[in-house]
Amino acid sequence: MIELTAGQALTGKLIEAGTGTLVLKGGRLIDGTGRPPLANGVVVIEGERITKVGPVGEVVIPTGRDVRTLDTAGKVLMPGLIECHIHLNGEVTFDAYRRYLAPPEEERLLRSAADAARMLEAGFTTLRDVGSKFAPILKRAARSGILRAPRIFGSGQALTVTGGHGDWLHFPYAWVRDAKFRGWIVDGADECRHVVRLQFREGADLVKIIASGGGITNTPEDLAGLGVPEFSPDELRAIVEEARMRRAKVAAHTTGAEATRQAIAAGVDTIEHGMISAEHYDVLDTMAERGVILDPTMAIMYRAGYDGDRIGVFKGGQEAARRVLELQQRMVDAAKRRGVTVVLGTDCIGSLGAGESALELRLLVDSGLSTMEAIVAGTRNGAIALGAEKDLGTLEPGKVADVLVLNKDPLADIKVLEDTATIAHVIQSRAPIAVRI
Repeated sequence: MIELTAGQALTGKLIEAGTGTLVLKGGRLIDGTGRPPLANGVVVIEGERITKVGPVGEVVIPTGRDVRTLDTAGKVLMPGLIECHIHLNGEVTFDAYRRYLAPPEEERLLRSAADAARMLEAGFTTLRDVGSKFAPILKRAARSGILRAPRIFGSGQALTVTGGHGDWLHFPYAWVRDAKFRGWIVDGADECRHVVRLQFREGADLVKIIASGGGITNTPEDLAGLGVPEFSPDELRAIVEEARMRRAKVAAHTTGAEATRQAIAAGVDTIEHGMISAEHYDVLDTMAERGVILDPTMAIMYRAGYDGDRIGVFKGGQEAARRVLELQQRMVDAAKRRGVTVVLGTDCIGSLGAGESALELRLLVDSGLSTMEAIVAGTRNGAIALGAEKDLGTLEPGKVADVLVLNKDPLADIKVLEDTATIAHVIQSRAPIAVRI
């Protein structure tokens, strides 16, 4: 049996599960379920999966030549983090005219690969990409071992309507339609069905729809579209029906109560953004009743509002972002009190925030969640949003071995997860995951 101390590399900071047995012995164990942490825990990993979890002295630790033991005394163990709203598209600015034209597409693909690798270094072992042409390529590269990156679940390109939030109005329609800068432009139920089928043909794991207008990073004109529904009920139902035929989930970008109500009525699984004001909190009651998950994506508002000059957000967008951030924080607090499941998603765009998604955890705590509730949002709840809770999100027997070994305790200060120096090791499994709905 090989004895190592935490910080002494097995294969560096990143450790790939899958060969022999790895024992993580000692340290505080946060299992991601929301239960109180164990003061002195053990995690046994055999191959790609966790086989035993419990207190030191109660767990029978395997022995043998293929057993490696990592001494994690004085450290903290927790599940790998799950980012539920990211765009691996290699963008480097929010400038309305430059963001889709520079750098060239080949360079943006390389940047997106580097961004994915940064996410793994930051402790995110699973990503849900909800709108990028590169996600299927990166997913295959990660699965094959060509790219050292998190596990990726992707929607492919998002679906939008003519003149909608995903139709880039700065450029000629035919150009935007063919280039698919922000997604597929679809009109009518039949076209919606056809494009959903094409997306799954290309390897999509879920569907992303832009169900309402408005954006704070684009132009003053786009602000006027906040909250305006864009798909018809028939179109929404057609999209959800096609996804269900493939046992897949649907994520809906909504900004405001009316569009959120329509999306929920159609049967979507997650609400991205939401932006629901206090007079419409009955929508949150409906979400709780139906098990619809909230992905508030506050980090994008924080960055646009307080770092907008650097990343190319126009002044009116910066002011709107700060207002929306306050709205989102009140909404998250109300959602928590109503029993809505909340997840960690940042709306990280390309290289603008890659590797910095733990900011969302701090914003969740600022919105009323406890540090434990924020950790659950970033682990177990993310797995539920993916339909992968039987395999991901917690440190329990049978789950895949996605584990973080930390130098500091995020229960004491959630902000420590924003510093990659906090992470001694990222243990990652490449076990195949079956999504279930």
